[in-house]
Amino acid sequence: MGEIRDSQGLWPRVVVKDSGSGLAKGVSDCWPGVQENDDLFHAVYMMGREAYHLERRAYSVIAGVDDLVRKRAKAKTEHARRSLGQKLRQKRERERVTIERYDRFEALRLEAQRVLELADRGSGQLRRSSEVVEVLSRVAEEMMGLGTGRVRSDPSAEPGGSGVPNVT
Repeated sequence: MGEIRDSQGLWPRVVVKDSGSGLAKGVSDCWPGVQENDDLFHAVYMMGREAYHLERRAYSVIAGVDDLVRKRAKAKTEHARRSLGQKLRQKRERERVTIERYDRFEALRLEAQRVLELADRGSGQLRRSSEVVEVLSRVAEEMMGLGTGRVRSDPSAEPGGSGVPNVT
């Protein structure tokens, strides 16, 4: 970066970068005091990855329920059937919770993507930054409340943060 700065006389007022610490250090070393903003691509990408993970988990639980249903139908004794029935009730509750978690995360992810578009598709009106910050802060808070274990803090509260939930 220093070579580019020196050879091209590059002194930006704002740098858009990913949220990695290596690039952040390089930018701050090369251009002390420059405003640093995180890009949106990585946040949207990571939310998609988390949605995929939650979806796969839900399908895994669904498969487990199906497996227990088959085992219960083939049970040789009443005791075995009742025992599997009890496990099935527990597994169905886990299935319900897992599916609801995925469905809610996916709805929040789509809401975040929608608000990150510069203009409203219906009206063509540009989004106000206050609308973006408000929606993303609420989405991040609710994503963290889902307890997926991978959604971190609300980055809008961090200096230079994008306001997009961090998903690790």
